[in-house]
Amino acid sequence: MPRYYINGRFLSQPRSGVQRFAEEISVQLTSELKDIEILVPRGIQKPPKELRPFLKTIGRNRRTLWEQLDLCLYMRKKGGLLLNLCNTAPLFYSQCVITIHDLAVYENPSWFKMSFSLWYKFLLPRITAKAILIFTVSEFSKSEIKKYLPADESKIFITYNGVGRHLERPVQEKKSRENIFLHVGTLSDRKNVDLIVKAFRNANTSESKLILVGNRDENISYLASSTRNDNIIIKSGLKDEEISELYDDAKFFICASNYEGFGIPVLEALYKGLITIVSDIPAFSELYDGHVIFFQRNNLKDLKNVIENGIAHSLNNQLKEENIFIKYSFKKSAKLINKKLCERVR
Repeated sequence: MPRYYINGRFLSQPRSGVQRFAEEISVQLTSELKDIEILVPRGIQKPPKELRPFLKTIGRNRRTLWEQLDLCLYMRKKGGLLLNLCNTAPLFYSQCVITIHDLAVYENPSWFKMSFSLWYKFLLPRITAKAILIFTVSEFSKSEIKKYLPADESKIFITYNGVGRHLERPVQEKKSRENIFLHVGTLSDRKNVDLIVKAFRNANTSESKLILVGNRDENISYLASSTRNDNIIIKSGLKDEEISELYDDAKFFICASNYEGFGIPVLEALYKGLITIVSDIPAFSELYDGHVIFFQRNNLKDLKNVIENGIAHSLNNQLKEENIFIKYSFKKSAKLINKKLCERVR
């Protein structure tokens, strides 16, 4: 019988930062441990080859019903520790380890569909109260958990995100990068895409392009911007390799998020050597101070000025000596998760 089980629902979901974390952590754990089973619903499309030997399909349902009914019943029959990596977990199974990435539904419920927000506000306090361990991705998210949820602080551990396998290769130096401002992330109110579009339009950017990469999340509300401008391009449904190529081509990266627990694309942009411009929200100030150029959150004029200065002077990142790609690592986080899991099953 497997020593641990992983809630593999993430493999049936569109990949955002949360699913990226779950996939990368699962790959790291299964590379070191063989007594793990990843439980998944039917119809998984093209799972990562590293995870295929560990997959077990169970149940007949999909989505939330699969997690709360099929997965729960299976685990109650089998017993054992269930590792949940994507904010949710079965309500009626007690041997759960959970990962909470952020608490945006508490910060601003209007960013989400009402049904989604209500469900998460019902679910999170209940799974947190009985969780054996709680992992999260930054000190900021840990403070949010303590603020909003009935969590025992001694059970909370920081497991940072990292650079994914699709980018973990030597960065090829290019003779020149294009004057492209790149944004990678779900197109939603929370990501403040409209502010980026408005600032780019108001700035002197006639020789530059803005490329917005991301899908529209059905659970997240979206304030549509008109992007009828030859210099503003939206790209959705891209493969990892295509996004990696855009990182290689672009000179600048912009993230104007109103709220994040970590912000994987920011780390990816730094890894790829882009001049990185981000809003001064708490998580970014904690994680990336000294590595990025900050602008005042929701300040259109400030972002416009930073964009123009970037074009005019080709601003350089003033990086600290600290290597953030060692500090923020999926491999390092997986080792901590494994260590804490082993301590619980001894």
